[in-house]
Amino acid sequence: MADCLLVCDIQLGRPAIMIGRTLGALSIIICASSVAQPPPPLADDLAQACREGDLAVIRAAVEQDATVLFLLDPAGRDMLQIAAGAGHEELTMYLLEQATQGLETEDYSGPDGQDWGAEIRMHFACRAALGAAEGGHHSIFLRLQAMDADLPATLVMAAHTSPLAVKRLLEWNPGAWDAKALA
Repeated sequence: MADCLLVCDIQLGRPAIMIGRTLGALSIIICASSVAQPPPPLADDLAQACREGDLAVIRAAVEQDATVLFLLDPAGRDMLQIAAGAGHEELTMYLLEQATQGLETEDYSGPDGQDWGAEIRMHFACRAALGAAEGGHHSIFLRLQAMDADLPATLVMAAHTSPLAVKRLLEWNPGAWDAKALA
Protein backbone atom coordinates (compact mmCIF):
# COMPACT_ATOMS: atom_id res chain seq x y z
CA MET A 1 0.00 0.00 0.00
CA ALA A 2 1.16 3.50 -0.72
CA ASP A 3 2.39 5.63 2.14
CA CYS A 4 0.49 8.90 2.13
CA LEU A 5 -0.47 11.75 4.37
CA LEU A 6 -4.18 12.52 4.43
CA VAL A 7 -5.98 15.36 6.10
CA CYS A 8 -9.46 14.50 7.33
CA ASP A 9 -12.26 16.88 8.11
CA ILE A 10 -13.11 16.20 11.76
CA GLN A 11 -16.71 17.22 11.23
CA LEU A 12 -17.23 14.74 8.42
CA GLY A 13 -14.68 12.11 9.42
CA ARG A 14 -13.59 11.61 5.84
CA PRO A 15 -10.69 12.72 3.64
CA ALA A 16 -10.64 16.42 2.86
CA ILE A 17 -7.39 16.63 0.90
CA MET A 18 -4.35 14.52 0.11
CA ILE A 19 -1.18 16.39 1.04
CA GLY A 20 1.50 14.14 -0.42
CA ARG A 21 3.78 11.24 0.30
CA THR A 22 5.67 10.63 3.51
CA LEU A 23 8.55 8.35 4.37
CA GLY A 24 6.74 6.52 7.16
CA ALA A 25 3.61 4.43 7.36
CA LEU A 26 0.21 5.78 6.51
CA SER A 27 -0.49 8.82 8.65
CA ILE A 28 -3.80 10.54 9.01
CA ILE A 29 -3.97 13.95 10.56
CA ILE A 30 -7.40 14.82 11.79
CA CYS A 31 -8.03 18.51 11.77
CA ALA A 32 -10.94 20.86 12.07
CA SER A 33 -10.86 22.54 8.69
CA SER A 34 -13.64 24.97 9.47
CA VAL A 35 -12.41 26.24 12.84
CA ALA A 36 -9.36 28.27 13.78
CA GLN A 37 -8.42 26.30 16.89
CA PRO A 38 -7.70 22.61 17.46
CA PRO A 39 -10.52 20.31 18.57
CA PRO A 40 -11.08 19.83 22.30
CA PRO A 41 -9.43 16.85 23.98
CA LEU A 42 -11.31 13.64 24.64
CA ALA A 43 -13.41 14.10 27.78
CA ASP A 44 -12.19 12.21 30.84
CA ASP A 45 -15.56 10.49 31.31
CA LEU A 46 -15.47 9.08 27.76
CA ALA A 47 -11.87 7.91 28.16
CA GLN A 48 -12.88 6.22 31.43
CA ALA A 49 -15.90 4.59 29.75
CA CYS A 50 -13.52 3.16 27.11
CA ARG A 51 -11.17 1.82 29.79
CA GLU A 52 -14.17 0.19 31.53
CA GLY A 53 -15.75 -1.11 28.31
CA ASP A 54 -19.01 0.78 28.83
CA LEU A 55 -20.55 0.35 25.39
CA ALA A 56 -23.83 2.08 26.35
CA VAL A 57 -22.09 5.32 27.37
CA ILE A 58 -19.87 5.32 24.28
CA ARG A 59 -22.75 4.49 21.93
CA ALA A 60 -24.81 7.39 23.35
CA ALA A 61 -21.87 9.80 22.95
CA VAL A 62 -21.20 8.70 19.35
CA GLU A 63 -24.90 8.96 18.43
CA GLN A 64 -24.99 12.47 19.86
CA ASP A 65 -21.77 13.64 18.15
CA ALA A 66 -19.71 11.28 15.99
CA THR A 67 -16.69 13.59 16.07
CA VAL A 68 -15.86 12.25 19.55
CA LEU A 69 -14.44 9.24 17.68
CA PHE A 70 -11.53 11.39 16.51
CA LEU A 71 -10.68 13.25 19.72
CA LEU A 72 -7.50 12.38 21.59
CA ASP A 73 -6.70 12.06 25.27
CA PRO A 74 -3.63 13.85 26.71
CA ALA A 75 -1.48 10.82 25.78
CA GLY A 76 -2.57 11.09 22.11
CA ARG A 77 -4.88 8.06 22.13
CA ASP A 78 -8.37 7.99 20.65
CA MET A 79 -11.28 5.95 22.05
CA LEU A 80 -10.50 3.06 19.72
CA GLN A 81 -6.94 2.73 20.97
CA ILE A 82 -8.02 3.08 24.62
CA ALA A 83 -10.73 0.40 24.33
CA ALA A 84 -8.40 -2.05 22.53
CA GLY A 85 -5.67 -1.39 25.08
CA ALA A 86 -8.07 -2.21 27.90
CA GLY A 87 -9.09 -5.49 26.25
CA HIS A 88 -12.68 -4.63 25.37
CA GLU A 89 -13.16 -6.45 22.08
CA GLU A 90 -16.87 -5.68 21.56
CA LEU A 91 -16.33 -1.95 22.19
CA THR A 92 -13.24 -1.95 19.96
CA MET A 93 -15.17 -3.48 17.06
CA TYR A 94 -18.05 -1.03 17.57
CA LEU A 95 -15.68 1.97 17.53
CA LEU A 96 -13.84 0.65 14.47
CA GLU A 97 -17.15 0.20 12.66
CA GLN A 98 -18.27 3.72 13.56
CA ALA A 99 -14.94 5.34 12.64
CA THR A 100 -14.94 3.71 9.21
CA GLN A 101 -18.68 3.82 8.51
CA GLY A 102 -19.45 4.51 4.86
CA LEU A 103 -15.90 4.01 3.61
CA GLU A 104 -16.88 0.84 1.75
CA THR A 105 -19.77 2.43 -0.12
CA GLU A 106 -18.57 5.96 -0.87
CA ASP A 107 -16.01 6.63 -3.59
CA TYR A 108 -12.71 7.64 -2.02
CA SER A 109 -10.54 6.73 -4.98
CA GLY A 110 -7.69 9.04 -5.87
CA PRO A 111 -6.67 10.18 -9.33
CA ASP A 112 -4.39 7.12 -9.60
CA GLY A 113 -7.24 4.77 -8.67
CA GLN A 114 -5.90 4.27 -5.14
CA ASP A 115 -8.67 3.24 -2.72
CA TRP A 116 -8.30 5.83 0.04
CA GLY A 117 -11.21 4.27 1.92
CA ALA A 118 -9.14 1.11 2.35
CA GLU A 119 -6.16 3.19 3.50
CA ILE A 120 -8.29 4.96 6.11
CA ARG A 121 -9.82 1.67 7.31
CA MET A 122 -6.28 0.29 7.64
CA HIS A 123 -5.19 3.34 9.63
CA PHE A 124 -7.95 2.95 12.21
CA ALA A 125 -7.42 -0.82 12.43
CA CYS A 126 -3.71 -0.17 13.03
CA ARG A 127 -4.48 2.34 15.80
CA ALA A 128 -6.67 -0.28 17.47
CA ALA A 129 -3.97 -2.94 16.94
CA LEU A 130 -1.45 -0.61 18.57
CA GLY A 131 -3.77 -0.26 21.57
CA ALA A 132 -4.20 -4.03 21.76
CA ALA A 133 -0.42 -4.50 21.67
CA GLU A 134 0.09 -1.86 24.36
CA GLY A 135 -2.42 -3.64 26.59
CA GLY A 136 -1.17 -7.14 25.78
CA HIS A 137 -4.45 -8.29 24.21
CA HIS A 138 -3.28 -10.74 21.55
CA SER A 139 -6.76 -12.01 20.62
CA ILE A 140 -7.94 -8.49 19.75
CA PHE A 141 -4.76 -7.92 17.74
CA LEU A 142 -5.32 -11.14 15.77
CA ARG A 143 -8.91 -10.17 14.97
CA LEU A 144 -7.83 -6.72 13.79
CA GLN A 145 -4.98 -8.16 11.76
CA ALA A 146 -7.44 -10.50 10.02
CA MET A 147 -9.50 -7.44 9.09
CA ASP A 148 -7.47 -4.40 7.97
CA ALA A 149 -4.56 -3.92 10.40
CA ASP A 150 -1.21 -3.97 8.62
CA LEU A 151 1.69 -5.20 10.77
CA PRO A 152 4.42 -2.93 9.32
CA ALA A 153 2.21 0.16 9.64
CA THR A 154 1.27 -0.79 13.21
CA LEU A 155 4.94 -1.29 14.05
CA VAL A 156 5.83 2.16 12.68
CA MET A 157 3.07 3.71 14.82
CA ALA A 158 4.33 1.75 17.84
CA ALA A 159 7.93 2.82 17.23
CA HIS A 160 6.87 6.43 17.74
CA THR A 161 4.90 5.85 20.93
CA SER A 162 5.42 2.53 22.69
CA PRO A 163 8.54 0.35 22.93
CA LEU A 164 6.45 -2.23 24.82
CA ALA A 165 4.00 -2.45 21.90
CA VAL A 166 6.91 -2.96 19.46
CA LYS A 167 8.24 -5.77 21.65
CA ARG A 168 4.84 -7.50 21.81
CA LEU A 169 4.16 -7.09 18.08
CA LEU A 170 7.50 -8.71 17.27
CA GLU A 171 6.89 -11.52 19.80
CA TRP A 172 3.42 -12.16 18.34
CA ASN A 173 4.80 -12.24 14.78
CA PRO A 174 8.16 -14.01 15.15
CA GLY A 175 8.96 -14.46 11.45
CA ALA A 176 7.75 -11.09 10.29
CA TRP A 177 11.14 -9.40 10.15
CA ASP A 178 13.58 -12.13 9.18
CA ALA A 179 15.70 -11.71 6.07
CA LYS A 180 13.42 -13.85 3.86
CA ALA A 181 10.29 -11.94 4.87
CA LEU A 182 11.96 -8.61 4.06
CA ALA A 183 13.41 -9.77 0.70
